[in-house]
Amino acid sequence: MTSVLHVARDIQQAKGFIRNTHIDLICADNTCTDSNFLENIQKLKFHRPNIKFLLVTKENHTQILKYLSYGLDEYILKENLNEHELLCRVSKLLCCYEYPTLTILSYKGIYLNRYLQQLYFKKIRISLSEKETYLFEYLIINNGFVNNKDLIKYISVQSNSSYNMKCLGMLVCRVKTKIYLQTGFTLIRSKYSIGYYINL
Repeated sequence: MTSVLHVARDIQQAKGFIRNTHIDLICADNTCTDSNFLENIQKLKFHRPNIKFLLVTKENHTQILKYLSYGLDEYILKENLNEHELLCRVSKLLCCYEYPTLTILSYKGIYLNRYLQQLYFKKIRISLSEKETYLFEYLIINNGFVNNKDLIKYISVQSNSSYNMKCLGMLVCRVKTKIYLQTGFTLIRSKYSIGYYINL
């Protein structure tokens, strides 16, 4: 599979690429606000619904919601723009295609690349072990909270090994320390010995 990047300087040039080329994703910067910007997103999504549209913007929340209602798939605020943020958003949008290395799970400001066993948080890439990856995968899938029993069962099944409460406690302690040392944040907390939640 070959990946090609096209750069368009204006909407007319972009339309030419879209008309004559197979496009998976469009990444646009709306600094130079086109008066027909919303209309162009809507037309594009109507005629080519499989194209994903990512916007880099400094707009406020209300304006972004408006863009989303017109067919925008994802956005990045300019203040948060960096290589890891862009990679994660692009990867997340393309995971519906056959790119196994780009399968990204996300929850709030956390991005998990299961294939590469990497967590992206606060513009930092953190390498995870196999079981640490399963831990974050299950937390993210369950919107940031899991009970101990279900988490132990999930890690046991995924890793094809026997897991217990003591092992889980050691795993969480290890990954909490790893993340804290790299970011200064305590990302996972215990909820009254019932389970664990993502502390964001």
